[in-house]
Amino acid sequence: MVPRVLRLATLLVFAFAGCTGSPVPEPPNLEPPALDRVTATPGSSGSTVVSGTAGAVAPGTMIWGANLETNDPPSITPAGADGSFVLPLAWADGDEIRLQVRDTDDNRSRPVDVIVPGIIEPVRPLAGCLTLDPPLELDLGTTSVAAPVTGAVAIDNGCGSTVTIVAVRSRSGSTAFETSVAAPFDVADGASATVDVTFRPATTGPEEEILFLEVSAPSPERRPITVIGIAR
Repeated sequence: MVPRVLRLATLLVFAFAGCTGSPVPEPPNLEPPALDRVTATPGSSGSTVVSGTAGAVAPGTMIWGANLETNDPPSITPAGADGSFVLPLAWADGDEIRLQVRDTDDNRSRPVDVIVPGIIEPVRPLAGCLTLDPPLELDLGTTSVAAPVTGAVAIDNGCGSTVTIVAVRSRSGSTAFETSVAAPFDVADGASATVDVTFRPATTGPEEEILFLEVSAPSPERRPITVIGIAR
């Protein structure tokens, strides 16, 4: 039987460039892409792209995208003066991709997940009862090199039955991110679990990862969580 509150120690090596501090989550301060202006199409040479027409994103920003079905590096491209963009991104029909608007001042929108090529938001069967806090992105804030800092993702189960989480894994499989977890583990109905994430920087420079919380019961589901940090 797994304790009501489960601690997952995830070691993350990140990098950035000043002072030591605890995680201070920042709310998204850019608008996400307007999905009704976004399309996904095969290119003329067999490549694939995700594109947005005028007004898809704010002018002067960049569009970032990652295919959640692969460990390919994310792709990023600047938006045009009218807010349009063409983002080269490898995908196959039915893949789930994560899109985010960013700018050169490190401002970000909330991540948006869609199924391509239809730009359809994915169905998450437990979305109404299994909640994560934060739900999409964990900002571990700023720390100094070699000074670890820890944040957490809270899992609350209101689904009426036990939720079984079979894995918490990283998208890229990078050796910079070490995860220790006794999987599978259960979260009883009405109970909570806490996933602790430790940012342990070794060098300066930016780093981020997407962690997947994978659920097998009462319904199969996957929740992606972007994890970011700064080391100075």
